[in-house]
Amino acid sequence: MENTVCKSENRKKFPSSPTVGMGTRLIRLFLSILLVLAFIFFIGPWIAQAPFVKPLTTFIDERNIDAGALFYTEVEEFSDADVYMRNTMNHAPQVHQTKP
Repeated sequence: MENTVCKSENRKKFPSSPTVGMGTRLIRLFLSILLVLAFIFFIGPWIAQAPFVKPLTTFIDERNIDAGALFYTEVEEFSDADVYMRNTMNHAPQVHQTKP
């Protein structure tokens, strides 16, 4: 009896287990693909036109920055910013506490 309870609880926790039919899995796959495509072609471009994002996209477009790149080491603005940030973190003012 105890073994049956554990199996039914596992089915509730893991709905993608083999007990779910192939049709359900295909529908989930299809919906997932549709969601990704919606983000790529509709939601993403809509967000890019939002007033709080538009200045950033304009900056990227004006400087021909490859925003899809994983590393920005070849873009002058980002390499300068990296140097400045490293110097700021390495040479930040230190607060010394004195004993009363």
